[in-house]
Amino acid sequence: MPNQSIADKIAEADAERQRIANNIEVAYNVARSKGATMPQAQNSANLAATINSISGGQQVNKEDKDVNFFDYDGTVLYTYTAEKFYALTELPSLPQHDGLVANGWTYALAEIIDYLNDGQTVDVGIYYETDNGNTRLHLLVENNDDLPPELPLYVKIRNGTLDISVNGVQSVSETESANSETNHTILVSLPTPTSFPAKYTIDISFTGDGYYTIGQNSVSTAIFGDIPLRIGLLESAEIGNRCRITANSFYNYFNMKSIVLPSSITKLENYTFYGCSSLNSVVIPEPLTDLGEQTFRNCVALKRVVLSKSITSIKYCDFYNCVSLRWIIIPENVNTCGSYVFYYCTSLKKIKLSGITSMGTMLFSNCFSLESVASDGCTTLNANIFADCVSLREIKLSGTQTINAYAFSGGLKLFYFDLTAYTDSSSIPTLAASNALQNTPNTQVIYVSSQAMLEAFSNATNWSTYASRFEVKP
Repeated sequence: MPNQSIADKIAEADAERQRIANNIEVAYNVARSKGATMPQAQNSANLAATINSISGGQQVNKEDKDVNFFDYDGTVLYTYTAEKFYALTELPSLPQHDGLVANGWTYALAEIIDYLNDGQTVDVGIYYETDNGNTRLHLLVENNDDLPPELPLYVKIRNGTLDISVNGVQSVSETESANSETNHTILVSLPTPTSFPAKYTIDISFTGDGYYTIGQNSVSTAIFGDIPLRIGLLESAEIGNRCRITANSFYNYFNMKSIVLPSSITKLENYTFYGCSSLNSVVIPEPLTDLGEQTFRNCVALKRVVLSKSITSIKYCDFYNCVSLRWIIIPENVNTCGSYVFYYCTSLKKIKLSGITSMGTMLFSNCFSLESVASDGCTTLNANIFADCVSLREIKLSGTQTINAYAFSGGLKLFYFDLTAYTDSSSIPTLAASNALQNTPNTQVIYVSSQAMLEAFSNATNWSTYASRFEVKP
């Protein structure tokens, strides 16, 4: 090999560095396109950080598909297109976590296939319980200024003893012998850490014939009260099987990202998770039957929800302003939806309603991303139920008997309205006011089942306003 000049060696080294830099940039861009988050290795000093951020297991966000399996903290574990899912013969394996027992996926294989056949997108969660039945509250203290000398824990105890430990060290016990719920305020000391940020786990165990409740019903007596400094400490919670939750238990706990609810929880009361603006997913377990009012209102990060199949009603403003919620399966047992339930759920894309006999007003109003609605057996669509759903393109109705004022008003893209399920003139739903379709496109097509039904609809009260839009579906 001929001797190289210093200039040649420098040029060769520069070319090699450039080749490495180009390869790093390509790898970085591919990883970023797949959802990875990492520092870009623009030079050798950042290369180790880049490699470490990948091998260290930072979450890569999987793109949502037709079926999405998620963990208690919202992490997406598996995703499938409908085609890929139909090929499965069993559900994927359940994850394992210290301190938690996974009791199964929220839907069976056959159930998911039924939902897919029905045109729904399916989020599948996991039924968890704590391994020893205790409640665990996970706290994060960022700095010394945030560390309270004592943290008040507001509970109600009925006939039993609470033993509370912090980071595995026994802290305090509290006993109540009365066979009725009695309020207790327990002061829990958090030891001074060696460094910040510091993590704490408050573990609550119960012995006795009764149970205990975290929170004492009011906002000021939520689990740690309503002082912002205390509220901001709670990052996540795992509820034990002897624990109940009351109204306002986690009201405005804005840093709480995840919650595990056991099968022993049979109801959620008013405002339970109101304003939990970091909560990203929730599984409401069987056999819970009752949601209170405004249960998840203003949970702006809430993206995935699995409702208990036993729920019969969804109440006033339960998911109001849940702006990250994109789809949700309404269980077949639900027969009542209150007013404003999904009001201003601006990311909600599609919804299937079945057998709901009582609906409030403004139920889906201002759901700006809602594109399709299928309603089967919902007897009355109340005033403004889908008002100002500006992306709504498709509606299919069956079994509806009455459509009230402004029901679909402001559906600027509502081009497809399917009424082919109505095959007899006596079954034509009552259009209570001609403004039900106000501000929808003049080019809208309202499909009916036959020429006879076209004539019947065109002459029916208030439907006649839209006579030019009726067509017989090919």
